[in-house]
Parts: sequence; C-alpha cells; structure tokens
Amino acid sequence: MKYLFIIFIYILLITSLAGQETEVTVKIDLKKCIENSLSTDLTLKEAHADVSVAKGQLRQARSGLFPSLSAAATYSKRNQVPEFTFPGGLSEGIIDENQHDVTFTMKYLLYDGGGVSSLSSQAEANLEGYEINEEKTKQDVIYKAAMSYFNALRWKNFVHVAEESVDLSKQQLELAKSRFDAGTAAKADVLKADAQLSESEIKLIDAKNYFNIALSSLNDTMGLSLTTPLELSENYVYSEWNITLEQCQNKAMKERLEIEIIEKTKTSLYYATEFAKSAWYPSIFLKLDYTPYGNSLITQNNTLVGTVGAQFNIFDGFKTGGNIDEAEAKYEKVTIREEDVKKKVTLDVQKSFLTFRSNSKKVLEVEKNLDASKESFRVAQISYREGISSFIDVNQAQLVLINAEVSKVQAIYDYYVAKLDLLRATGYLKENFDPSSLDKN
Repeated sequence: MKYLFIIFIYILLITSLAGQETEVTVKIDLKKCIENSLSTDLTLKEAHADVSVAKGQLRQARSGLFPSLSAAATYSKRNQVPEFTFPGGLSEGIIDENQHDVTFTMKYLLYDGGGVSSLSSQAEANLEGYEINEEKTKQDVIYKAAMSYFNALRWKNFVHVAEESVDLSKQQLELAKSRFDAGTAAKADVLKADAQLSESEIKLIDAKNYFNIALSSLNDTMGLSLTTPLELSENYVYSEWNITLEQCQNKAMKERLEIEIIEKTKTSLYYATEFAKSAWYPSIFLKLDYTPYGNSLITQNNTLVGTVGAQFNIFDGFKTGGNIDEAEAKYEKVTIREEDVKKKVTLDVQKSFLTFRSNSKKVLEVEKNLDASKESFRVAQISYREGISSFIDVNQAQLVLINAEVSKVQAIYDYYVAKLDLLRATGYLKENFDPSSLDKN
C-alpha cells in the first residue's frame, strides 16, 4: 500500500506539471513592436470607427443627389356608403363600399441653390479629415511604441553595465584579498572592496527591477499579457544622420498631418457656408405619382400624375442670415488657427532639430570620455597591483568608468529619442515607417 500511495502521488505530480503551460519567450524588435501596437491599440480602433461613421454620413448627404422612390397603399371600408339621387328617382353610390389604392411616387430635386451638393461636399471633406486624423493616430501609436521599446532597450543596457560593475568589483575584491594575504595591503582595502561589491549588486538588483517594469510597459503597449517574457533582439548603437534644418522645415510643411487636418476643416466650413446660403434660393422639384390599382373617387386604375413644384422661403425671421454669419465666422476662426498651427509646426521642428543635433554631438563626446575612462581604469588597476597607487585611486577610476558606461547608454537613448522626435516633427512617422531608417543616414 505504501508503494501504491507513492506511485499515486507521483502520477498526480506529473499530471499537474504536464497541465501547466510554459510561457514562451517572444522575440521582439522595433518593427514587430510597432506592428503589434497598431493591431491592438484602442485609440486607433476608435479613430477607424470615426472614419466609418463619416462614410455613413457621406452616403446620407449624397442621397439628396438622387431621385427618391416610395410606395403607399391604403384600404378603407364603409358601412354606409353615401349615395347621390339623380332626377327621376335614380340613386347611385358616390364611392364604392371598399376603397383601396396602391401608389408609387418618384420625387427628384431639380434645383435648390446648391444646398444638397454643398452638404455632400462638406461630408466628403469631413470624411477626408477623419481619415487624416486616423493616420495621425497611427503616428501617435508608432511614436508611443518606439518610445516604450527604446526605454526597455535602455534598461537592458543598464543591466549590462550593472553586471559589468559587479564583475569589476569582484575582481577588485580578489585583488585586494591577494595583496592582503601577501602582506602588501591593509585589511581596509578588503573591506572597501567588499562594500563596493555590495553596492554594485544592489544597483544590479535595481537595474533588473526597472528593466522588468519597462518590459511590462512594453507588453502593455503591444496589447500583450503583462507577464509575457520578451527578448529584445536589437542593440542600437550610434549612427550619424546628416540632415539640415531647412530640409526638415520643408518636409514638415508638406507632411505634417496637423496642417492637412486644418485644411480639410477649412474646406468643410466653406461648404457649410455655401449650404447656409442655399436657403436664399428656391427649391424646384419634379414629382410623379402612378397608381396602377385603385378605386377611390380621386385615384383610379392606371392614374399618372406629374407635378413640378417650387418652394421659396419668403421670411424666416432672419434665421438664414444668422446661419450664414455663423458659418463665415467659423471659417475665419479656422483660417486664423491655420496660421497658428503652421507656426507651432515650425517651432516644433526647430526645437526637435536643435535637440537632435545637440544629442548627436553629446554621443561623440561621451564615447571619447568612455575610452579615456577605460584607459584610466586599466592604468589604475595595474598601479594598484604593483603597489604604486592606493585602493582609493583604483576605486575612483572604477566609479568613473561605470559612470561613463551609464552616460553612454543614456546618451544613445537620448539620441534615438531626439531622432524619433525629429522624424515625428517632420512627418516621417507614417504607417509604412521603416524602423531601420533610425540607423540610416
């Protein structure tokens, strides 16, 4: 029984382990990150829904350009049918006891002062505006995804720097111990090296924690489970990008979607003004009524009635004038805002360009500083091993080296963020945006 019980517990354990799903590490690069974000972002889905709504509104507006066709059917039954008495005593019912008819009506607007066409053009401009706004939302999603990816990549590199700091601290501790055992160094050197190692390990723990937080944020941006294991398959390095401020400004004036949106808004308001003015003109329409089957007094079988009608608004309490004034004022307001938008775009490009150029130069200086720090640490380590310099000197050289490594990681991150900001400011971040362009001149 004892062995059977053990076998039973073993089977349960194996079954339980087999039932657990192993989380598969997802390899991710910037391109994949952007694709996932575009497919799951809720704001983008809302923008797409707005486009669908605008398409429906355009179809409604265009319906006035086509004739309308309707059908009506009536049936009436009277208990007492009115009669008409003719001279001589003859009586005849005026109408049948049962009355029914089926009538088809076609109505077509011949002229309305351009009201329907203006309304249709306005709806078309609105649709184009929503489509541009959808594209702008895509750019925002791309920007957010890239920022999240770069942040995770930065903390991945910070972890590497922290691991290097731990390795160097371990080397220093072993060196201090060997010199202490040989009687060429004081116990204080060993204690300092041990304390330095502890501090490096604490920083490594912090770096790993922040890296895990950055990965969770990246998962959230891509619409994945927050605990999905990720493997970042890229390690960006600095690459020079030669572009002038004039090129950026010219590109922005052509590509920035904020400018296109304001232009479509102006177009929409222009046609809104034209629609308001159409109320000054008469509406002329053609109407055809055909009754193939009927027996009422007015409508008989195969009755066709054609009507040309006109409607003119004589006085509406100045409502039309008020609508026109409102539409023209809105158009003027957007015209003023258009100039403001262009100024802000110009300023945005200039600020982004200057920041990018500054961060680009900073990366070069940081790399020079890192090379010098590596050489300084190498010399300090040799000097301490030979007993020429103190442990404080090599400890200080190590701190300078690690700070230089951290500065390089941060500088490259700042460089790519500044480059991303400049691409966004000039209108390059479109749906077909190639992430590899971040590494190209």
